[in-house]
Amino acid sequence: MKRITLFYLLLLPCYLVSQSFAAPLIIGTPVDVSTRLQAGFPVDFNQDGRLDYVYTENPSFIPQFYLLEQNADFSFSRIQLSANGTTIVSVSDIDADDDIDILTTNGLYENDGNDFFALATQPTDAGAFFASLDINNDQQADYFTFSNQSVLGDRLAVLISLPDEPTFDVISRLRDDISGGFALVDDILHDEEVEILSVPEDEAVIYTIESDTLSIVAQILDPRIEERAAAIIDFEGDGDQDILLVGNFQDLYLWRQQADGFADNLETLGNFERLTDIDVSDFDLDGDQDIVTTGGQGQLEVLLHENLGNGDLAPPVTLYTTPSQKIAFFFYANAHKNQVQQGDFNDDGKTDLIVFVAQNDEIIYLENTSGPISSLSEATNVQPLVLSPNPARGLVQLPSLEFDQWSVIAIYNQQGQLVQQSTAEGSNQLLVSNLPMGSYIVLGYTEKGQVYRGNLLKQ
Repeated sequence: MKRITLFYLLLLPCYLVSQSFAAPLIIGTPVDVSTRLQAGFPVDFNQDGRLDYVYTENPSFIPQFYLLEQNADFSFSRIQLSANGTTIVSVSDIDADDDIDILTTNGLYENDGNDFFALATQPTDAGAFFASLDINNDQQADYFTFSNQSVLGDRLAVLISLPDEPTFDVISRLRDDISGGFALVDDILHDEEVEILSVPEDEAVIYTIESDTLSIVAQILDPRIEERAAAIIDFEGDGDQDILLVGNFQDLYLWRQQADGFADNLETLGNFERLTDIDVSDFDLDGDQDIVTTGGQGQLEVLLHENLGNGDLAPPVTLYTTPSQKIAFFFYANAHKNQVQQGDFNDDGKTDLIVFVAQNDEIIYLENTSGPISSLSEATNVQPLVLSPNPARGLVQLPSLEFDQWSVIAIYNQQGQLVQQSTAEGSNQLLVSNLPMGSYIVLGYTEKGQVYRGNLLKQ
């Protein structure tokens, strides 16, 4: 897998943060091998304080809703919720009657109070739902959607409202040149209002909402942008929400929010084979938001990209790889439908992951076991780094690596402050002539994610 490696450092001013996840646990798999699964959403379904997972199974092409209920011993029980269903868009108490309902691309499935679901209403002139928000502050969910109904033209983006009775009304029609897309809602502008991020093919658009009317406040047109996935992230920890986008079947982009608005161009953060989904959280508990991506050619890979807090990402760490080599066309074509979901499933304050592995029809749980450690010497899988010459004045030679290459070298003073970092790009030499005389800690990172540590005396 080709990877563009950016600056890679794990050391914080006070301590290093370990990043690890427990061995994958299969919590969902079809009883019948011919059954296909569709991804769903984490939710505390029975309000017992434990996160569960609602998803769709398709035995004989008849979609049905299922629940993976988390038990007290951390096992999961598979429970059928309905004899019919379809692709899930949102799982919440939509009609405010104290039970969990399911919104789908086909309409609203209401909970009858006994955890059985029936189609209550279908939207008028609306297609697949993508994101929910409360546009009119009535404590009820409204939805942003794309429509392919002929009455509205070829494709129209619309806002739909969910009144007290479970019916849908179009309250705002946006434009007639959108051919599908992906959408998220959040307070993107930090103005204590909800904005909509819309990502149709070849562009990304941010809308504000005023009096049930949408207005474009930021837009970027780029033929590389794909509609499969997007995420909102405060990448630099500066309080401004930036946007993660995907494109070219492999690229991870950053659309940066600046003091005067969003940038005119995308920044490429990395290249990863068949990039399909992205999610964001502070997975390693160091105060900044990290990135998880899914993708891979044939095999599914789940990668963790640590945010270094300085505008750069560490080289990815593989959290999970499927054991099989199945051709994943179906998996890739449907991967934008919530392939990776996050939640604190074991109530330990850490963000865990649920991964939908479509090519194997499995639902995988990855427990986050990351946590702070007091010093670099306690870090796992850190190898000794031998530098030559040492002491040094100018060039320092790094050891040659077998079946691996150096990617980034970071140098710290004895107070743990970063004083120099450079991209090695396969080179075995490090220039230290600009450093003041003294003792330093050198961290070396390789293309395969291995970490090396050594001491250097600069003369």
